Amino acid sequence: PYPTLIESHLALAQGAYSNHDATRARDEANQALQLKPDSELAILTLAQVTPDSTEAMNLVSDFLRKYPEAREVRVAYARGLVEQKQYEQARDQFQTLLKDDQEDLTTLFALGILSVQTNHLPEGETYLKRYLEALAAQPEDDRDPTQALLLLSQIAEERNDIPGALKWLEQVEPGEAYTNVQIRRAQLMAKEGNINDARAVLQQAQNDAC
Repeated sequence: PYPTLIESHLALAQGAYSNHDATRARDEANQALQLKPDSELAILTLAQVTPDSTEAMNLVSDFLRKYPEAREVRVAYARGLVEQKQYEQARDQFQTLLKDDQEDLTTLFALGILSVQTNHLPEGETYLKRYLEALAAQPEDDRDPTQALLLLSQIAEERNDIPGALKWLEQVEPGEAYTNVQIRRAQLMAKEGNINDARAVLQQAQNDAC
């Protein structure tokens, strides 16, 4: 009864998709997009119900060329590029997103990881440091900084800055990765010739695990 409502077609598209009717799902999503060509929800629904991932990504890419300010669509596109292991292209998309929100935790963290994966280590270090600073400024956010600290330690070790690598590892708080982090600390201490300190760290890690 509501053929001119975009919401009607999107609901029908989701229903058809749930029933494995890809043809109907795409038809309904396309009708929604025709009713409102700049609808982020419509293009995301159309991409979701499109079986071919390459075609879905092309649909989203074309939409972004027409509507470059569509943030949620760009986030989805960037994540899709990551899933396809197109890390350099994903990095470009997240850099575009960062221009709109310099303190966005998800974007900063993604750029840190992608920069490390694409061997842009100085940039990765900058993004990860900014991520930790932004996270510290938002105490209500309960994200675990461990992975960022491990990556920063890895970057420092890559340039043979063992004290710097240890500094980041020392900030890791007890949790799932804590024991492995202490073992890594001990290895780095031993590498510097601090055998007694390394043994003490391992002993403490063993005591904490008991």
